Amino acid sequence: MYGLPDDFAVPSFRGARLVQVTIGQHQIQLNFDGNNRGVCIESRYAVEDPARGREEFTTMPGGAAQLAALLGAHLDDVSGACDGTLTLSFASGITIVVFDDSSHYESYQIHDGDRLIVV
Repeated sequence: MYGLPDDFAVPSFRGARLVQVTIGQHQIQLNFDGNNRGVCIESRYAVEDPARGREEFTTMPGGAAQLAALLGAHLDDVSGACDGTLTLSFASGITIVVFDDSSHYESYQIHDGDRLIVV
């Protein structure tokens, strides 16, 4: 539960296309087109779909099908809250919410070119 830095600047990959979803036992990587742009999730996350509602996952593979279905989708907005919650909103209306819920381990990392934000 480290939260986002006070000087958090929205990553530059707004509008980017999701080109890869990598799912491991303890980690999910969402990679976007461009140079080293992505989010690595290691915590609880939720997928909000206007047609299906909101579903939260505490294991990485839990939401694999929903995340893989976003391949090729464009990222419409990226925002962060002071409690460390990261929100990725896609043009399709689907939203991924990543929670900063561990006081012992990293919850997620944002790769934005040469910039790395660890939460």
